[in-house]
Amino acid sequence: MHKRKATFLGLLIALNTITLSHPYEEKARPSELLSLYKKGTIVCSPDPEFAKNIDWGSLFLDSRRQIKVAPDGTIFVSSQRDHSISQFSPDGIFQKNFGKKGKGPGDMELPGNMNVLDERFLVISDRRSNHRINLFHLDGTFYKMLKTQRPPSFPEALSKNKIAYIYSIGRPPARADSLIFRYLRKVIIKDVLSGEEKEVVEYMTSMNPIKDGSVIIARTGGGQLLVGMNLKPELDIYDLSGQKIRSIALDISPLKVNDKIRKHHQMRFTMTTNGKPTTKNAPIGDYLPFYKDLYVDSQGNILVFLMTENPQKGPFPLQVYSPEGKFFCQTKLDTENYVFQPDPKFNKFDFTEKGIFFILHKKEDEMETPHLVRIKNESVT
Repeated sequence: MHKRKATFLGLLIALNTITLSHPYEEKARPSELLSLYKKGTIVCSPDPEFAKNIDWGSLFLDSRRQIKVAPDGTIFVSSQRDHSISQFSPDGIFQKNFGKKGKGPGDMELPGNMNVLDERFLVISDRRSNHRINLFHLDGTFYKMLKTQRPPSFPEALSKNKIAYIYSIGRPPARADSLIFRYLRKVIIKDVLSGEEKEVVEYMTSMNPIKDGSVIIARTGGGQLLVGMNLKPELDIYDLSGQKIRSIALDISPLKVNDKIRKHHQMRFTMTTNGKPTTKNAPIGDYLPFYKDLYVDSQGNILVFLMTENPQKGPFPLQVYSPEGKFFCQTKLDTENYVFQPDPKFNKFDFTEKGIFFILHKKEDEMETPHLVRIKNESVT
């Protein structure tokens, strides 16, 4: 009898040890999207069967919109003009709007990027000064207003009730004749249930990201935190407690700055001295940052959008890494007759196994009317 109890107890301890030793381990799995990336060019040819007979000019009255596709295929599009979210079926049929401007439960102000937490809640960014992140059920009903200790930027749903966001501390210019404010960017992990916050890592940047870089966060396929500082050719992965697990080396060579690159990338600032406006060029380094944007698709593959000579002009090159961080291939995105720019501040696309979705407007459209489009490929189920 005692021997049986001891054996059972030993087995239980062993099982617990195995579980606890890799609590957030990412599991390799086949990816239908990899077949699409391997073709070398992703052509943005809208699926004619998607979102039929929709008057986008009356439905989308502004271009300040971002997109997120839930695991069940439901599509959410945010509107900063209306301070609301539009909900669409997986086939692009408009279902409803929810949310309104305000500071109470269920209200929002300038909603931006969105992502899904634990396949249950839609996480919606809000005006930074409101110190809050909004959570809704996937049917559009309000769940929780999450107050933050610091003004949150770019909240990213991780897993196990954890959300990451970036907090910025402004520093005045070093010289009186300069407009280059510096920013200390801190990456924070917040627990939705307890409200506890943990500082993970920090970087010094500025208003001039071409010279001083940008900090970008994302959710790994295993629900952990992926952090990139694009002045470094690597990405860092942190567990949900904020401990660094490992780094992923990127196979990228930075572009050396020449006259053409300087023309398209150099920022200009206007300052007024004695009532007279003066325009100055912001300093630029010898090389561009290693990449422009960072994204993880619905199957955990890491997409790194590369810097180009002219950021306004496609096709847009990107590198694909597996969920484990192994380089898979380089491909490019050709948006054909639509306007698109990778930008971590505005998530206007979502790569999923149900299709690739974009918020785009046509090049010849002077009103820049946003369209919700889906690219359907035979390799995507």
